[in-house]
Amino acid sequence: MQFGFCGERDLVPLVLRDLGQFEINSIFLAQFNENVEKDFQIPACFARANSIRSIFRNFALQKLAVNPLKFARATKFCAASNSVIFAFLNGENLPNLSQIPELKIANFINIFLRNSLIFDANELFLNYIFSRLVTLHGAQKVLMDDKMVYLIVDNHNKIGILPTFKSFDINDRRTYENELKHAYDFGWNLNAVYVAFPRQKNLRKHINIKNCAQNSQKLVKIVPYSISNHFIRRKKCQ
Repeated sequence: MQFGFCGERDLVPLVLRDLGQFEINSIFLAQFNENVEKDFQIPACFARANSIRSIFRNFALQKLAVNPLKFARATKFCAASNSVIFAFLNGENLPNLSQIPELKIANFINIFLRNSLIFDANELFLNYIFSRLVTLHGAQKVLMDDKMVYLIVDNHNKIGILPTFKSFDINDRRTYENELKHAYDFGWNLNAVYVAFPRQKNLRKHINIKNCAQNSQKLVKIVPYSISNHFIRRKKCQ
């Protein structure tokens, strides 16, 4: 599942396709901001853009307008930054560079405003949940591998969270059967496993799943996970 843009076309996971552009942009931005360094995070007001690509374009234009280039005597000149910004402002293809632009906004443009920006939706969701749990519980109590996030409750209790960025239908077991299998396979040494779906119209509350396997005491829950951009609420657009 892809989440991002290719050219002028948005790439949106199926679970979000019934939403309006603002909601899609907001969900994308919330996860994007938890997956990148602080210098690259984008405030929430840019979710008003008419496409995902426009979020990045509008942010770059605003940064250049607020902090315009100064044509005074230069004490230091970055040719890479200059060529990237010139190409961007003139609607040209960005140059292929052999060095990283020194200006932050030029580096932002160079990374995120090429022809395509495509994320794996599951990886975005996994890293988003990991980052949120670290914020809530501290880095010492949260671990992650390529499939699950683990919350250490105490020395004897550990919970696993298995994120999956897809549609859910309680009446169609095919929409969650593979996730349950992974929960049982990877969570054998855990006290509980939560299969986290993005919150959606068919999933508004936790659902307990009975385990018919040998370890019948294991708790497996399907949970709706809300995605919101706590970072952008603290940071206003200029």
